Amino acid sequence: MFHLAQTCPHCGVPRPGAKPAPVVAAPEPKAPPKKLELTAEEARALLAASAPSGEPRMRDVVANLVLPRVGWPDLLLSLIALPVTTLTVAVLGYGVLQTMRKKLPVNLRAALWLAVPTSAAFAAVLLWQNDAPLGAWVALGLSLGAWLSRDLLRAFARPDPLG
Repeated sequence: MFHLAQTCPHCGVPRPGAKPAPVVAAPEPKAPPKKLELTAEEARALLAASAPSGEPRMRDVVANLVLPRVGWPDLLLSLIALPVTTLTVAVLGYGVLQTMRKKLPVNLRAALWLAVPTSAAFAAVLLWQNDAPLGAWVALGLSLGAWLSRDLLRAFARPDPLG
């Protein structure tokens, strides 16, 4: 038997000369915690008022770039801006993957502010290299303008504290 063991692990017989283990009182059972009851409006207000924790996930950034939030003008501008936002999601996703491979911290908040203009410039370079027709340039300009208009619309829209 192991020299520090108080009892045999197989049969439970105390080791000769071992001091008996002190008796520990069982902890008193705790009363169950009170259940927190909130209405849906209170829960949404609490979520809106609480500070976001940590860095946003790529899924949240994509939802912010692509999904409309402020009514039908936002929906229309989101559809027109879809080519630029799709390219932005692809470029941003590639950049995030490369950063994660190098095991560097990913700062999506800072990348989000520069992602769309950078992607539009990337698209302009591709169009210029391939001698794109005027229609492609107009489409790129319209898409970038729609994105800018949509972001201005979102910036000046009053946020709904409940949702």
